[in-house]
Amino acid sequence: MLVTRPVHQADQLIELIHSAGGLAYGFATIEIRPAQDRPALLDTIKTLPDCDYVFFISPNAVTHGIEAISDAIGDLPKTVKLAAIGAGTVAALKTAGYQCQLSPKENFSSESLLALPALQDLKNKRVIIFRGNGGRNKLKNELSNRGAHVAYAECYERVIPGTNPEALISKLRNHNINIISFTSSDAARYLVAMLGDNAGLVFNLPVIVISQRISDVCLSLGFKAGIILTKSASNEAIVDSMMAWQKKK
Repeated sequence: MLVTRPVHQADQLIELIHSAGGLAYGFATIEIRPAQDRPALLDTIKTLPDCDYVFFISPNAVTHGIEAISDAIGDLPKTVKLAAIGAGTVAALKTAGYQCQLSPKENFSSESLLALPALQDLKNKRVIIFRGNGGRNKLKNELSNRGAHVAYAECYERVIPGTNPEALISKLRNHNINIISFTSSDAARYLVAMLGDNAGLVFNLPVIVISQRISDVCLSLGFKAGIILTKSASNEAIVDSMMAWQKKK
């Protein structure tokens, strides 16, 4: 399996694949960097004591967000309620010493988070969303529609790594990779961009994805050998999907 996660997030998945008897090749198609506009980020963080809810979009948002919070004001105010989309983000908050009050129990997505009863009436509530650069505005737009005053704290950036893809291209040409995993839409987009004229080498490989949105992006990019949607976003679910696919071959 080709694992496209950022370098610092790929190790556990690769180890699980090996433990299950599979072979994994890590080739990061996303690089995570701290936000360039640090002053703007710190200014937003200084308004946290006046906030009611703080949303963290991803484990990277927790890592870079908590670091910036520490620099700006020390700790997250105890008066704010913390919300997270996925189990990995909840776990990252716990590791950082914070308890997440609002998170979906399944179907980890912005839509599932927005369905929680506590988030239906947000009139005059103040919200900060910690996230990477860009991304969907659905969460902010819907929270605003429910009466909240919402601001972004863009604490990291996703960029295309400068890695030379020749080693990967060689493996693809030699049929040493037979399935790919994507845990974000950008991972799929950036892989195609990094391969350039050689992108056709991956379009005939099946892919494992963790959300319908990523599946839709893969289809639009040209992946056509089959898209496998996992039951959850966990590493274990990715490996389970890989093993189930292997048995059907």
